[in-house]
Amino acid sequence: MNIDGLSQRAAHPKDQLLELHGSLFDLKCFNEDCDYIEIDNFDPNIIPQLKRAAESSATALPRCPKRSSLLLPNIVWFGENLPSVTVAEADSFIEQAEQIDLMLVIGTTAQVWPASGYVDSAIEKGARVAMVNIDRGDLVPGGGELGLTHRDWFFVGDAASIVPEMLKPVVGDL
Repeated sequence: MNIDGLSQRAAHPKDQLLELHGSLFDLKCFNEDCDYIEIDNFDPNIIPQLKRAAESSATALPRCPKRSSLLLPNIVWFGENLPSVTVAEADSFIEQAEQIDLMLVIGTTAQVWPASGYVDSAIEKGARVAMVNIDRGDLVPGGGELGLTHRDWFFVGDAASIVPEMLKPVVGDL
């Protein structure tokens, strides 16, 4: 579900990811009538190009090769719907699983639908949940909003520090 491309850069196969919120590294044409999408543009020159463009009108922003419109990150912005195909894939994945052992929920309070529903769906399939978030919010193990129980874990803090510690027994020092 990440938009930051960390999973792909860590060699996680893209075909095993469901990016509900899109990716900052997939660029799409600003023109809604255009179907141009550029996948996995990890070009480090994009960010300096954007910075120079903001400082000076002389530098051109990234443009669509088909329409000359601006290229934007292919992410879901506030108020937009999640991609229906991706949501259907996520729903199907959970529905078809006989059992789910563990669900990691990292860096979100999981209060936005439909993503928040996946936690309860996984719990119904037997999953234990490990949540990592900077703020506990209103998610409380043992009867919180998502149905977390004493079997689950809630780690309060920065995911950049907590997740490597959680995974150290499995993958060693990162």
